[in-house]
Amino acid sequence: MKKTISFVFILFVITNVIHAQTPSPYIELCGKYQFNEDIYLPVYKAIRLGSTDEYTGSRIKFSVDPTHGGVFDYFPKLAIRAGKASGDGFTYVMTLKENGNVGVGIDPTEKLDVNGTVKGTKLRSQNSTGYAEMNAVAGYFNFSTDRPYFYFNKPVRVTGGNIGSNSGNLNLQTAGSTKMTILSANGNVGIGTSAPTYKLHMNGDAKVNNNLRVAGHQYIPNSRSLIFGHETDKKKQLSLRFVEGTPTGDSYLQYGGNLYIYSGAVSNYVGRIGEDGNFYIGWKEEIETKRNLTVSGTVKASKLETKVDVWSDFVFSDNYDLPSIGEVKSHIKEHKHLPGIPSEKEVLENGIDVADMQAKLLQKIEELTLYTIQQQEIIDNHQETISEQKNIILEQQKMFDSIHQEISQLKDQLK
Repeated sequence: MKKTISFVFILFVITNVIHAQTPSPYIELCGKYQFNEDIYLPVYKAIRLGSTDEYTGSRIKFSVDPTHGGVFDYFPKLAIRAGKASGDGFTYVMTLKENGNVGVGIDPTEKLDVNGTVKGTKLRSQNSTGYAEMNAVAGYFNFSTDRPYFYFNKPVRVTGGNIGSNSGNLNLQTAGSTKMTILSANGNVGIGTSAPTYKLHMNGDAKVNNNLRVAGHQYIPNSRSLIFGHETDKKKQLSLRFVEGTPTGDSYLQYGGNLYIYSGAVSNYVGRIGEDGNFYIGWKEEIETKRNLTVSGTVKASKLETKVDVWSDFVFSDNYDLPSIGEVKSHIKEHKHLPGIPSEKEVLENGIDVADMQAKLLQKIEELTLYTIQQQEIIDNHQETISEQKNIILEQQKMFDSIHQEISQLKDQLK
């Protein structure tokens, strides 16, 4: 096969290679020349195009030597090297090492090692498993791959820019699972759900270390709680919870310790629900009355209903042992209060059970009713006796009148 090398130059120098009849340090060739065979040069020799000065002037040099390898350089800036890398005073722009590494502006340690900026229309990496490429297009910079995802082994930081989806929803994943979704249609954010129906829709527990401000409605799913306070200590938590029931749901305001209620300001104290579950209205101090409702002040109601286990109609049973008036008199004289009724001291210390007191007062009223009935029976008996005695007196009066008439007649006869 015919081999042709053509050079167009002003000055072509072949140093110590081609020997003419008269030895010369170099041969100058002017014009266009064609070589139909290979040109062989000994090691350490070179073909130079341009200046004959080794270290100054502009020239292109082709040479081979065992120390520096094959060299194609342009002094003072361009260098292309293949083979062993070693400095010789030149600044090399590109190096081709014997292991195939290519370096641009650097002694290469990789297949392609560039010290500086790389400019191109597209950068593509491809092997048997797939490809990844990046390039600038109108309006944005494109990263694309045929792999399922991009993997970054370091944090990704964005300065002065945005992270978004060119089309469709934006999903944030960990371990291949979607943990957060921003819908493209309305901007709803879902945490733990890929179909958020509100601006912030969370499927799971949420923790807020500082203030939570909500301008509008906040919906908590059925049987879930909105918890304020300590993360794990239930005695330091306030929770709001709704539990669906039949026919309606139940709402809970739950706190492990005392739940204080204020109106308008901290100074406007209303009451508290104690740790015992009792409700204290107006009582801020820690008192334990063992009552479900304790009120410091007046209670006004249009109707008050109480549930009792026993009522006082047992007084009217046939086997009720009604105390005699004498027994009641003796008890009052000794204790200064009615039998079965708490004393003044007991009431001032412990208060009264309204339902129980109502029953006791009714018992006394019913006992008084029985006493009244007994007294009426006695009165009726007395009235009957008096009536009988009156009839007797009338009969006696008639007898006296008759006797008096007879005596008057006898007197008249004796005259």
